[in-house]
Amino acid sequence: MKISKLEPSKRKKGRFLIHLESGDILRVGENEMADFALYTGLELSEAQLAALRAASRERALREKALNALTDRPMSRKELTDRLKSWEAGQEEAEGVADWLEGLGLLNDEAVSYTHLTLPTNRE
Repeated sequence: MKISKLEPSKRKKGRFLIHLESGDILRVGENEMADFALYTGLELSEAQLAALRAASRERALREKALNALTDRPMSRKELTDRLKSWEAGQEEAEGVADWLEGLGLLNDEAVSYTHLTLPTNRE
C-alpha cells in the first residue's frame, strides 16, 4: 500500500495524517514517523502496514491512559477496565498497564492510600 500524502495534523501537535492510496487515513505520532521512516511515495507491505497500525494504536492507548491518570490515580484493574471500555483487548490493556508501572505511574499500593479517610480530632 503506497503512501500518497503525509501531513501534520491541524488538531493535535505531534500527530501526522498518513493518506494511503486506498483512501484510508492513519493517524500516527512522531515516533511512528521516525521508527517506520515514513515518506510520501513509500510502498508499505501488508506486514509493515499492520505493524504501523499496531504501533499507532498502542501509542493512542498509552496517551488515553496517561490522560486518565492525570484526572485521578487508578488501580491497575481500574485502568485496564477503562482501556477495555475503549475497545482495547486484554493483552493490549495489560501491556499499557505494564508500561505505566515501569514508569512508576501506576501503583496499586499508592492508590489504596488515597481512599483512606483520616480520623478527625474532636476534643
